[in-house]
Amino acid sequence: MMVNLRRVILLLLCATFFGVIESQAADTVSVAISTKDKKLNSTVANEDSITGGGLHKLYAYIKLVSDTANISPNVLYFEWILHREGKDLVLSNYNTDKKWLIYERRLDVVEDYYRVHKTVFGSNPGVYEFRVYEKNSDGKYELIENARTVIEEGEK
Repeated sequence: MMVNLRRVILLLLCATFFGVIESQAADTVSVAISTKDKKLNSTVANEDSITGGGLHKLYAYIKLVSDTANISPNVLYFEWILHREGKDLVLSNYNTDKKWLIYERRLDVVEDYYRVHKTVFGSNPGVYEFRVYEKNSDGKYELIENARTVIEEGEK
């Protein structure tokens, strides 16, 4: 029994030393909001402001990059918020739209991309925010990244 324990410890030490066992790393998450419908793996710059009436389709582009090839399973939760007149209005989130606003990270790629959209009226100005959450060990949602854009009032 003691010989087997020593072998296991020696094997773990050697594997760690030679890099066979690689620790799982958390993803680096980036988010951008755009009115442009681009390919998922494109570089997307956040649009700071949008002007004009009519309908606008806001796309939130989420990019997840792992530091190592040993990718951790991860579930992300998304939320669209409108900040207007001192109020924060939840437009939709992971509780109201589970099909599109909850994403389980793919484990077969180091860089993973996801996109969701929200259609909004240009006549409904304000600051639109897209938030990305993870559940922490206590089961509470923890904000890990967000992006904002301002829709300025357009012609009526």
